[in-house]
Amino acid sequence: KDPKLWGFKEPNLYFLKTELLDGGNVVDSIKTRFGFREFWLAGADFYLNGVKTKLRECATHIYFHPGWIDWDKRYAGKPYEGAKAEMESIQLANFNCTRMVHRPQPAFFYDIADEIGHLVISHFPAAFNYGQFDLKNPLLAKNAEETVTGQVRKERNHPSIIMWEGENEGFPYGENEIARNYAE
Repeated sequence: KDPKLWGFKEPNLYFLKTELLDGGNVVDSIKTRFGFREFWLAGADFYLNGVKTKLRECATHIYFHPGWIDWDKRYAGKPYEGAKAEMESIQLANFNCTRMVHRPQPAFFYDIADEIGHLVISHFPAAFNYGQFDLKNPLLAKNAEETVTGQVRKERNHPSIIMWEGENEGFPYGENEIARNYAE
């Protein structure tokens, strides 16, 4: 009743416990963390929980922060701590959204974004490079569909994720047109 919304300043999170019963006995259970929020676009304007918000987005390859010379020494063997430090540094630089490029990230990255109130654009590990794929091969479409469906199912309860994208740097090379023609 009246849940608190997830947002930048108050990233409210909840847990749902799901149990599988057999004759009244719990045979399996899982706890799922999630948050309540709503967002929409009105023309070019983005709204989060009813508040018009300017998305200040950066693209990043998590685990490498070029501004820190001793990054490897500080965070070697500590991927969670390194990812959290990078995400916090992105927020300190006044970005409120991070576009993850080239691949899905480990689940803990999205957990961090959920915890600190940072928006994420997740990226499918797919691109259409000219001549790279046989676009008429039905296995390509099947594989792409399974990949996209699996990733959305895996990440769908993260309130930080506002969209998924499947193309990176294709526009200057005409690759978006190839993907669009293939999708049609």
